[in-house]
Amino acid sequence: MQNQTVQVEAVLFAGILVVLSLIHHAPDEERLKKIEMVGLWMAIALFLGYALLRAGGYL
Repeated sequence: MQNQTVQVEAVLFAGILVVLSLIHHAPDEERLKKIEMVGLWMAIALFLGYALLRAGGYL
């Protein structure tokens, strides 16, 4: 946190860790499965988006 260039990333990463740790407190197994599937597809979409931006020369 002392390095100003990574402060925002550190806060976002900490927030993501908190959200991920709270996911398993879902009230039932069906809802937990839906949350996990949404997370999985979001990760796939982010990787695909990154690959497309990389291939297009934007990154």
